[in-house]
Amino acid sequence: MSHSQDRSDPRSERERLSRREFLRQGLAAAAAVGAAASLPPSVGRLLGQEAPASGAAAETGGTAAKAGMAGMAGMAGKSRVIVITHPEALVREYAGNRPVLQQMLERAVRELIGADSDTKAWRHVALPGEPVSIKTTRAGGELLKTHDELSAYVSERLVEAAGSDKDRIRIWDRPDLRGADLELSEPHVLPTRGKETRLRAVLVKDSPAIVNMPVLKTHSGTGASIALKNHFGSINNPSVFHSWAKGDMAKSIAELNRLDPIRTRTRLIVVDATRPLFAEGPSDNPDFRWTFGGLIVGTDPVAVDAVGLDILEKKREEHFGRVWPLEHAREMVRWGQTIGLGNADASRIEVVRIKLD
Repeated sequence: MSHSQDRSDPRSERERLSRREFLRQGLAAAAAVGAAASLPPSVGRLLGQEAPASGAAAETGGTAAKAGMAGMAGMAGKSRVIVITHPEALVREYAGNRPVLQQMLERAVRELIGADSDTKAWRHVALPGEPVSIKTTRAGGELLKTHDELSAYVSERLVEAAGSDKDRIRIWDRPDLRGADLELSEPHVLPTRGKETRLRAVLVKDSPAIVNMPVLKTHSGTGASIALKNHFGSINNPSVFHSWAKGDMAKSIAELNRLDPIRTRTRLIVVDATRPLFAEGPSDNPDFRWTFGGLIVGTDPVAVDAVGLDILEKKREEHFGRVWPLEHAREMVRWGQTIGLGNADASRIEVVRIKLD
């Protein structure tokens, strides 16, 4: 990403936007809305032709504004994404260093929100008493799953700082679902393929706040499974859409994330980038893992994925000695921007890089 800040020096402060930058962002927002308005008729109709404008410019009047999050659908300005690293995030192989991961997460959330204390930051993620659905992933096995230390700590902080009820916080992935959690929402059509899907009850029933906690990894050639694709675990029929080669899976993933309640209820995204997978996938392959020791934190899933792709593609070039872009994943984030879900262009993303030691 070309627009980034290095926060290794804790004394550095965020610069205020100049009048020129403010005007530039306004023009960028207008251009984004115009692009969404020029969608093919079938896609525009199924997504809701008025939605790109409201999702882009008026999102701040809805759930995201109530939560006080910066960059939820970020089209009216830049989406902020925090990349925080620590050389001791892992103690060995994939075992998480709990105190270090907690320190990283606290700092990242505080930077994301712009709060002057950890407590104030977490109160922006959930309102007192709100049920929270925390979507993790463990599809890649024990060595390629969201660290329990991270998901458990998010739950703890929501209880301690935000006043959430611990009995109404669910930490889950698809294999964990039983009974009533397997119930489904009404059908939704994903426009590109014109096929229906339904959301799981654990995501849509009594869960006004969603925290998305994926792992940073590639998926089948030139795809990726980060924040956007993590919600394939939130629907009843992912296999219907599951083929990068057909060229429409990338768009279907973005369209899924644009559905309510995913788009309107997502309060926080925490990508476990401690030891990413940079080739093959989605299952583990030790030959293509490296210790990055990081977390990627944001609220705009398109921007978060775009930043994650930069990290993966840089590692691929270093390892293979040539540029090997994740084309299907890039198509996914571009489509996400086109339909008004979030920001994919580097010029629309503020990347704050923090190095702890």
